[in-house]
Amino acid sequence: MVNSELVKRKIAYIDECIKKINKYSNYTYQQFAQDDIVQDVVEYNLFQAINLMIDIAQHVVTDGDLGKPEKLSDGFEILFAKKYITERQLFTYKNMVGFRNIIAHQYTSLDKKIVYTAMNEKVKDIKEFVSFVLEDII
Repeated sequence: MVNSELVKRKIAYIDECIKKINKYSNYTYQQFAQDDIVQDVVEYNLFQAINLMIDIAQHVVTDGDLGKPEKLSDGFEILFAKKYITERQLFTYKNMVGFRNIIAHQYTSLDKKIVYTAMNEKVKDIKEFVSFVLEDII
């Protein structure tokens, strides 16, 4: 059974991350690119929010006896296989895991344009995931 209190705490933290990201959503790309601190705040909070999405997906899958995730994206794969999320959502969430991995492991230096775009476009995907969890899981 899914521990709804645990999931709600994680969602509350996601909401805090989104608030911190949204403080800078009105920045132009030029303003964003010139401010290392803003870039760090946005990167860190995107990283945290995506980590929490992964945690929630894996918790739902594991505690709901839907499967055994082994990789970070497996929770989303299993949710798709069990028809909880759409193929579009799966694609989006897997890309977010890839973005998270780039931040975490510094495979390459992170392109500021990608972070800026994520700040302005991926927050809605994070909110969509939160809505799905609140409406369909807990």
